[in-house]
Amino acid sequence: MKFETIHKPIKLFNLVSLLNIILLFFSVLMLTSYTLKSNNNSIIQNKSAAKTKQTVSNNSTITLTEHGLIFIDSEEISLPDLSEKLKMESKKHNTSMNLVAEKATRVDFIQEIIDIAKSSGIENLAIHTEMVKLNAAK
Repeated sequence: MKFETIHKPIKLFNLVSLLNIILLFFSVLMLTSYTLKSNNNSIIQNKSAAKTKQTVSNNSTITLTEHGLIFIDSEEISLPDLSEKLKMESKKHNTSMNLVAEKATRVDFIQEIIDIAKSSGIENLAIHTEMVKLNAAK
C-alpha cells in the first residue's frame, strides 16, 4: 500500500525564497556601503575645510575701507608703501594673503590693490566677503 501526502514540496517556492533572501542581502550591503562612503567623504571634507580655514587665518590680511585707507594686519599703510611691504612679505615666502574690503569700497580701488599685490609677488589672494574688525587703536 502506497501512502500519498497532501502537502507536497513546491520547488518554485524554495527558489523564490532563496532569491528574496539574496536580494535582501545585496540591498542591505549596498545601503551600508553607500552610507559608509558618504560619511567618509563628509569627514574628509570637514578635515580639508578646517585645514583651509587654519591656513587662511595664518595669512596676512589686507583690509580696505570705503575711505581709501589700507591696513595690513591692523597696521595702516599708504598706497605708495604698499608695494614695498608686499614685496617684503613675498620675500619671507608668504605668497598668500587675504583681502577684505568694506561694501562701499570702490571696485577700481580694489582692482588696483589686487594688481599691486600680484606685481609684488603675491600668488594667492583670497577675497573675503565679510568685514574683519580691526584692533587698531584710534
